[in-house]
Amino acid sequence: MSTNLRTLAALGLAALLAAGAAACTSAGHKPAAGAAGDDSAVTTNAKNYLAAWYANPPRPQTMCELETVTARPNADAGGSIDGCVKEYGEYFKDRTAEPGRPALAIDLGPVQSVPASAHHPAGKAVLATMHRDGEETFLQALRLVKDGSAWHVAQHTDVSARDAAAPLATLLERTE
Repeated sequence: MSTNLRTLAALGLAALLAAGAAACTSAGHKPAAGAAGDDSAVTTNAKNYLAAWYANPPRPQTMCELETVTARPNADAGGSIDGCVKEYGEYFKDRTAEPGRPALAIDLGPVQSVPASAHHPAGKAVLATMHRDGEETFLQALRLVKDGSAWHVAQHTDVSARDAAAPLATLLERTE
């Protein structure tokens, strides 16, 4: 094989490899830029939401700001933040502050993508394991969806210890 022919063959092979790499990238085999940032935002918002829900006393303003409009308890009336805070105020009115109650530890599992369900859009989900010293551990699954540039809680549900190993999409689908 002549030098020119070898050079042409090498250039052709290089072009094929480059085209193959571009096809893999455009087919979605490479993580999208910002995916790690999304996962970080999901875990931060999920943890802040749970901390507000289980605070002593609860913090409805924070909860409402971190929920989607359709997840707020006043969604049927438009889902305003003020209306949401009022609804949660009624919900929590009988919960009394407990001075000296141990702090809540919140551990989140890995972020998972979850498909759309009958009542909720596709998004990301986490399993939260929560515990206070001297109390039983309890679990919740949360679905967060991107709303503009922020991740908001669209769904949350209690999870039994025996179901904790199930895929999050399955756990969330059970509580539609």
